[in-house]
Amino acid sequence: MTATTTEAQLVDAIRAAPDDDEPRLVYADAIAASDPERGELIALQCAIERGGMPRDAAVAARRRVDDLLATHGARWAPLDGVVVRWTWARGFVDHATVRGDVLPVGASQLARYAPVLRRLDVRGPHRTSASPRDVAEHAERTAQVAQRVAVLLRASTVRVLGLAAFVTPNDPDPTHAALDRLGAAGVLARLSGLVLHDGPGLLAAQAHAGRVGALAELELHGAPVSGVRHLGRWFGPARLCLRDPVGGASYADVASLARGATRLAWLDGIAAMPEDARARLRGLGVGSLAEAAVELARDPAFGGLVELDVSARDRIPITSELLAGLGSARHLRPRVLRLDALLEPDAVRALAATPLGRALEVLDLRGRWSSDNARVATSAFDGIVLR
Repeated sequence: MTATTTEAQLVDAIRAAPDDDEPRLVYADAIAASDPERGELIALQCAIERGGMPRDAAVAARRRVDDLLATHGARWAPLDGVVVRWTWARGFVDHATVRGDVLPVGASQLARYAPVLRRLDVRGPHRTSASPRDVAEHAERTAQVAQRVAVLLRASTVRVLGLAAFVTPNDPDPTHAALDRLGAAGVLARLSGLVLHDGPGLLAAQAHAGRVGALAELELHGAPVSGVRHLGRWFGPARLCLRDPVGGASYADVASLARGATRLAWLDGIAAMPEDARARLRGLGVGSLAEAAVELARDPAFGGLVELDVSARDRIPITSELLAGLGSARHLRPRVLRLDALLEPDAVRALAATPLGRALEVLDLRGRWSSDNARVATSAFDGIVLR
């Protein structure tokens, strides 16, 4: 770091070009003498994000990143007690989840320790009663949280905003008051992505009113399929995620919305996807492995997948045969595989023996799995990064 270039100026350069690795690598070089571990983290995560590393080198890099964050992460970003959870990307805190009631304190902490934050998820106030008093208090708290979020968005690099728990699931008239207020404040147009835990009707209304810009990422939880089709008039995001859609969903239902998508999640209508759409996908999430495994295994158009997420429904366990079949598909070689499901005791061992298992850099087991599988995973995937 030269006498004429301060650390703050280097961070400002990163903020000005958040998608460019070069300012981050300049920063890493500048702090190499004072904080070599942080410089190493930035260089490693930028290299991992770019891809193209040999598998063994990529696994070693990911393991080193985990070690660096376990040892130094609390020093680089002391956010405990302010942020519910956070993740790192390319050397900086990239994604944080906060409670709306701690935003007055959390905003200053985030500005200091997450200066290039890309995604912010805000958990809104809860309401357990439908009494007039509770409804009124909930509306007032929601307005306060929305105001704090608007202030934060104007001063930050946040490009993807998630809003959760702002309404009660059994509310007879679920209105996303926070989104409505943010639209009125004029901050939604600054965003490139939204994550909503309501139906998309109000989002469509905001877009029609010109308050929402051109979204590159859209994630909807519990959205009715009819509303998703409706949104296709306005959005063609590169990353589309539908979790627990109401009434079921297939690619055909959201084809207009998913045009141009490079990441498409939680859809089971894989066979209905046009071949050119399948070929450009880099990330895919499927909601039912039993139905989707055959389609994936027989379709070479999915050869470009980098990440594959599987979330099995209805507590149906993933069998060894299913996982072995998926792992043996000649064209499937994602670097990251996430399984959120109940696994049979031998399923992990079966995956480890497949070409896909031997090529993986990260295996993320998020679902319910037995202690036997925990031991098998540790031994079967020698050197792989396990989450």
